[in-house]
Amino acid sequence: MLKLFTRGTAILGALISMSSPVVVFAQDELTPIRGGLVVQSTDVEPTSMDPGFGNAPGKDIIAFRTIYENLFYQSGDGTLVPQLATEWTIADDGLSIDFKIREGVTFHDGTTLDAAAVAYNFNRSIDPAIGTRNATFLGDLAGAEVLGEYDLRLTLKQPSSIVISSIANEMGMIASPTAMEALGADFARNPVGTGPFKFDRWQSGDRIEFSRYDGYWGKDENGEQLPYLDRVELRIIVDAVTKVIAAESGAVHLVDTVQPRDYQRIEDNPELELVPNIATNYNLLSFNQTRPPFDNVLLRKALTAAIDRDLILQVIYPGTGMVMHGIFPDYAQEYNPDLKDYEFNPERAAELYKESGYSGPPLTMTLIQRDPDTTISQILQSQWEAAGIPIQIELLERLAWTDKVYGHDYELALHRLTGPRANSDIPNRYGRDAGADHTGQTALFDVVDKIRTTIPDDERNGYYRELQQIIVDEAIQMPLVGQREHVIASKKVMGLSRELNGNWLLSAAWLQQ
Repeated sequence: MLKLFTRGTAILGALISMSSPVVVFAQDELTPIRGGLVVQSTDVEPTSMDPGFGNAPGKDIIAFRTIYENLFYQSGDGTLVPQLATEWTIADDGLSIDFKIREGVTFHDGTTLDAAAVAYNFNRSIDPAIGTRNATFLGDLAGAEVLGEYDLRLTLKQPSSIVISSIANEMGMIASPTAMEALGADFARNPVGTGPFKFDRWQSGDRIEFSRYDGYWGKDENGEQLPYLDRVELRIIVDAVTKVIAAESGAVHLVDTVQPRDYQRIEDNPELELVPNIATNYNLLSFNQTRPPFDNVLLRKALTAAIDRDLILQVIYPGTGMVMHGIFPDYAQEYNPDLKDYEFNPERAAELYKESGYSGPPLTMTLIQRDPDTTISQILQSQWEAAGIPIQIELLERLAWTDKVYGHDYELALHRLTGPRANSDIPNRYGRDAGADHTGQTALFDVVDKIRTTIPDDERNGYYRELQQIIVDEAIQMPLVGQREHVIASKKVMGLSRELNGNWLLSAAWLQQ
């Protein structure tokens, strides 16, 4: 029987029972009120509501979680909480996991959830003929097998530290096989899950609307039917100032990432709560080493040596942020305290640039037109020019940037990521044939192979530290600066809880009058 650890990346050994969601800030013991609308915001609009084809892990889940559920999810304190599975066991050899699927659950189209429906989802995710984005995250999954009407087995290619975190996040969400078969490509804008709310309408660039699913299986601690809310809306709001104004006016109840400049303003508002996220949001540079000119390590090292991250921190996150030493923040278990990191040395940068032999046109840095990326790019451009390295900036909308960067059709890219990263995401960024890999570095591939198959936390974290040192030694990427994400919650919204990834859970949420 099984217990699964914090962040869901290792397997320890005994059954986890159902537990209450973790409330993120104190709320009075009041009788829930039924009805009402809760509005959330996101600055990243999904490209698809099919969980197999999301392209923004950690952001898509804001929309997906409203209508989809997993076999289990990971609560804010790191506990794995049963959802569509009531229990599970892992084979002694670590090569299979058996699940008992919850009975009495229906999809929003009225069809029944059973082991066959769950198996369909997992087998679809790894089917190369379908080509879902989830296939990378579920790379260690060999297949799903129906053992009985409500009994399921997942078979693994090898003992895996990444499958559990995959199952608990977007790539493990279960959709209606009937709807997927009937709708085909149209399912992307007509999603059907088992969650507390069903999909109603999607106005591109504006909002996605959901309404209460009367057939939802969930009950509160008193046996009362969930959810309490009638409706949920997800507003697409890119501008940081607009999001804060919407929260202050009451138009939006739950706001995603806000800027440090607005913290005091939010804390001074008696109607709002400034809530720290588990994740740190940070910027980093990636060099496309799959083609010239950044297949030249001296050129890569020239650019990194010219960067003063302390200055960037002072401008972007004064008093609230951190210089990122590695791809994990300093509170993460994977952090490498002994990392021999990049050093700011503009004179050496100029020497390396000359030694690299590069004599082509100005190098191009590609980034998304958003805050604070544009400001960071201007600082970087100035620092590189001071070292005699000419750089031009290419500003793109997010989807155009995604197509270009993940199609490896760029030179130098400015990213925005969050950390700690789930184990399931590391192979997608640094593993063999990874969709987001920009490196072509065999040394990285070898250490990621070890991360995938190493279960004990302490041993696996050693490989994470090795990975981060390789990234620096080969100037593969350069993490810049970041800050612990903060979000806004209206104090009128009660019964809130969060997943470990920071996403709000709304099944038991309600509005105080």
